[in-house]
Amino acid sequence: NLDALKKSASNVFQVQCTSIQEFNEGGFHKVYILKMEDGKEYIGRLAISVNPQWKTESEVAVMEYIRLNTHIPVPKVYYWNSSINNPVGTEYILMEYLPGIRLCDIWSNLNIKKKKLFLLKIIDIQLALKKLTFSKIGSIFFDGKNDQFKIGQVIESIFFTGERETLPTMERGPFKTTKEYILAVIRNHMHYYSKFKSTKKQKCLIPKYEELYQLVPKYFQDDGNDTFVLTHIDFHTSNILVKNDEITGVIDWECSGAFPVECLCTYPVWITNNP
Repeated sequence: NLDALKKSASNVFQVQCTSIQEFNEGGFHKVYILKMEDGKEYIGRLAISVNPQWKTESEVAVMEYIRLNTHIPVPKVYYWNSSINNPVGTEYILMEYLPGIRLCDIWSNLNIKKKKLFLLKIIDIQLALKKLTFSKIGSIFFDGKNDQFKIGQVIESIFFTGERETLPTMERGPFKTTKEYILAVIRNHMHYYSKFKSTKKQKCLIPKYEELYQLVPKYFQDDGNDTFVLTHIDFHTSNILVKNDEITGVIDWECSGAFPVECLCTYPVWITNNP
């Protein structure tokens, strides 16, 4: 209900929302630009109904955590509702509109000097995330107040896509070790493919998962030496905004959280595919 979204924006910002323009759409959300009577613009991010409540609450919390603890430019959240029982009819977030264009829209046309400039800035962002360490693997949630946080269940697509969110036996964490996390992911996959109607190819994966399950303890130990850091799950040029040689925003933090440091310290696929 976009009219209800306009009304909500008008109430939150205390100025009339004059128009809504569809801006972007992802796998689990739709994004709109909200234009206000005073000329200002904001973002309305509407969730597609997957992993109800938890995905939205974690997305808001992780952005606030980053905003309070790093220099990384993330949108400021002004209002959010994690219930579908509201006039808009779905979970939604009202947030800051950050200036700039997506890095993916200009990357291929940049010379090597400009690419190096942006890569150095991206390294700074990754280093800032690496400094945010946690004792468990999981997603970030508010802990009573907007400046206090906790690690809760993992909000990640492999835990809720398809019919996974309906499985009561799905292990979602939080997890104390990398080994515990990987074993849970494998068990979840095996249970899902055996429980629900899957393709023949997918069912053939179950023996492979069983083999992999036996190998995990050989490579991952419960020795207390695991490092968990804040990781952007979809760190891609489409989620990096730039303007005048500066990174003006890192967006789309849904499903991000505390993961093994190895998940952060990898070459982004967009560099290896299109250097």
